[in-house]
Amino acid sequence: MEKCSLCGGKIVNHRCVDCGMPYPEKPRYILRSESAHTHQVNGEEVLHRVRTAAGKDPVYTCDSADEQDRIDLEGPRPHLHAPARQLNQTRRPARDKRRGGWLVTLIILGLAMLPMLFNLAGRVFYSLADLGGHSSYAETEAPEASIHAEAPAEDMTGVNPYEGVDWGLPAAGGGFGCILEPGYYTIGQQIPEGVYTITPDDGSSLTMTHDDEAHDRWYQTTVLSCPEGGEPELVLTNVQLAAGGTLWVEGSGTLTLVSDNAQLDTQAQPCENPLTEAYELRAWGDDTIAYTVGPEIPAGTYDVSWSQGSGFLGWNTQSSYHLTYYGGDWFDGTVIFRSLPLTEGDTLTLECYSNEDCILQLSPSAEIYE
Repeated sequence: MEKCSLCGGKIVNHRCVDCGMPYPEKPRYILRSESAHTHQVNGEEVLHRVRTAAGKDPVYTCDSADEQDRIDLEGPRPHLHAPARQLNQTRRPARDKRRGGWLVTLIILGLAMLPMLFNLAGRVFYSLADLGGHSSYAETEAPEASIHAEAPAEDMTGVNPYEGVDWGLPAAGGGFGCILEPGYYTIGQQIPEGVYTITPDDGSSLTMTHDDEAHDRWYQTTVLSCPEGGEPELVLTNVQLAAGGTLWVEGSGTLTLVSDNAQLDTQAQPCENPLTEAYELRAWGDDTIAYTVGPEIPAGTYDVSWSQGSGFLGWNTQSSYHLTYYGGDWFDGTVIFRSLPLTEGDTLTLECYSNEDCILQLSPSAEIYE
């Protein structure tokens, strides 16, 4: 029996019966798998705890008879008979969730980096393939020996791809000569049909691709250059240019074409270009920007000129693809490209390769052919 610390009286229901001093109930601490109750022992309240375990009968810290008497008076305590929580329950450890989260994060990062990896691989490819001023779309080039031609105007067997070629073009015709800047030319329009001699001019470094589906699917790419103040490294003779074929010329400098049997009578006549508005293509830093002909740029014939930076311009016609390097940061690239015919649905892709913005201008060509 507890006594009051002030007057020595008895404490009943947490209060002294003599002086009335209150005594707060003492805290009782039990385990999660235990319950507790008090009962009188020798006139004093005694705390007893009951422990439960799964699959086992309760274990009482007091006499079982006393506990049964309490149950008869107060009724059973429901929580004493509730099954205890299984301590060995299988749970998914938190680290499994973290491990799965890291896996998902790594997969997302890998997918996000794929375009950058492809872009980097493409840059390395173009850097290796295009050192020398010609683009990577060319399928074949003149043999290595053509670079060391000693007689500029002489056909050399095994070097000049037109040696011995005869497409049966008319032998009679008129004299014709022109100077070609880099551009896209159709035989029978800008250049009359005929057999030509093609010479790179002083200080030029160009790639010429001759495409003619009508004659054994002819597709020939040749590098033509002439050091400044020197002699041309290669002059092409007996060049068979038949109506309907095309010449794609890119790089820096010009080419001189001369023919004695040009078919001037069958050459198409030019007309004025109805387009008047110029357009700007721009890519920032290392960006690649695509433009669609029709929604963004009107279809028509344009001259492409380099304004700033350096990079590659891809022209996808849905049936063929051309890639041209513009600028001069790494090597002499194309500065101006004449007569680029854009049709509805074509795509122009500009990829910048410089630390500054890459800017190209599309200006309507002065003359077109219908």
